Amino acid sequence: MQANTYCNPLDIDYTYMIYNSDRNLSYRSGADPSVVEFRGEYYMFVTRSMGYWHSTNLLNWDFITPVKNWYPQGSNAPTARNYKDSVLYVAGDPSGAMSILYADNPKKGDWNAVPAILHDLQDPDLFIDDDGQAYMFWGSSNVYPLRGKN
Repeated sequence: MQANTYCNPLDIDYTYMIYNSDRNLSYRSGADPSVVEFRGEYYMFVTRSMGYWHSTNLLNWDFITPVKNWYPQGSNAPTARNYKDSVLYVAGDPSGAMSILYADNPKKGDWNAVPAILHDLQDPDLFIDDDGQAYMFWGSSNVYPLRGKN
């Protein structure tokens, strides 16, 4: 009998927050994973990783440091989708403003930014309907309701 689970937890080197490090406490920052299949390979994006991971088999992961148009302070709760032969990447920027990034070759780490900047975008989800129309959903707090935009 062959096991269905190969590695749990995944053996990736995600970042840690340094709050309370003087008290020997550490908090994971590599949360909110989003995995997308693109051209038969896999890309995983997590919160505040300063890059992302690539895999050909969902077992072994290599870290990719982007060379262009990435968030210098990391990003929060990302989402990624395969769309029209590109990978779209959306995440909340800690500053509250951000753009949608896309790459035709994510292995290279060369990303382009869509000119439209979205503000106050946290915890996004990008939904692409069967007709190709894209919708962005985000937010929710004790002050602001869930929001959506196409």
